Amino acid sequence: GVKYCGTSGPQGVVPEDGVIERKSDESDVGSGWKICWAIRPPSPPPTPRSPPPPPLPPLSPGFDVAAASEDKLRSLITEAAANISIYLPPGAHFKLFSQISCTSTIKVTVASSGEGSTLDGQGETRLFYLSGGCSLTLRGLNLVNGRGAAGCVWVDGECKKEGEGEEDEDEDEDEDE
Repeated sequence: GVKYCGTSGPQGVVPEDGVIERKSDESDVGSGWKICWAIRPPSPPPTPRSPPPPPLPPLSPGFDVAAASEDKLRSLITEAAANISIYLPPGAHFKLFSQISCTSTIKVTVASSGEGSTLDGQGETRLFYLSGGCSLTLRGLNLVNGRGAAGCVWVDGECKKEGEGEEDEDEDEDEDE
């Protein structure tokens, strides 16, 4: 702390323990006392609270729920008991520490708008693991840094890209005629 001695000191200084010690100074020929005490430097101001996260943009039509974090996205998919459409805010960057699994016979749509959202495997994990008949549709997303033999999405079972197989069925019908 700072030591104050003499007849004057800072205004309003109060000793921490409420006790002032008196010392006589033998070199002092005058009458009176010399008062000395040290004070602790002032405490820093309290840390301001973090502002609340910005509100999610309104849901686009056709979406059931929005996810603003990786944890929320993961829980919405892994805990879904029925088909679900999830909206991710444009510009959001979700860093995945492990793959998100969907293992039931539901349809999951994850989409964004504008500049899109980014799902990032950080070079450590694939992004999705699908089994048990789970159907996954991704729209307006940037899938980056997925790691695994199968890339960003592992499908345990039959895999179709949107629109795949439709032309083949038409061709088969033409051959039968």
